[in-house]
Amino acid sequence: MIIFILGLIALVGCGVCVYLDAKTSINERLIAIICFACIAVSATIVVPQIAVWAGAAEKTVENAETYEDMKTYAEVMEKSKDEYGRAMFYTDICEWNAQVEAGDDMCDNIWVGSYFPNTYEDCKTITFELSRGETN
Repeated sequence: MIIFILGLIALVGCGVCVYLDAKTSINERLIAIICFACIAVSATIVVPQIAVWAGAAEKTVENAETYEDMKTYAEVMEKSKDEYGRAMFYTDICEWNAQVEAGDDMCDNIWVGSYFPNTYEDCKTITFELSRGETN
């Protein structure tokens, strides 16, 4: 969406320059500066976005693998009697859930969402209760 808007801005800027050149006697140097400014603003916004998109595929695969590993480990830890290990894993699960929710919120943000691709698209939050309900 941002690329479309920036392309539209550059197109309108160039169109205005052509109109001004045809209707007035503006110096060609001024028209070139206006066109260059439109292109520079577009490039300044698009280049970081392309860099983010390039790394998004690798991060998506990495997050999917982490999700599967944590889901499997959660099943193992549900049956574990090691309370310290369960507490440490509960901390890891809380961090994971916070990352997933923050990633979803950022990619859904209308203002900066295009700079945060959805690398958690195949991931969900993991439910894990610290207490198993057993009393000693």
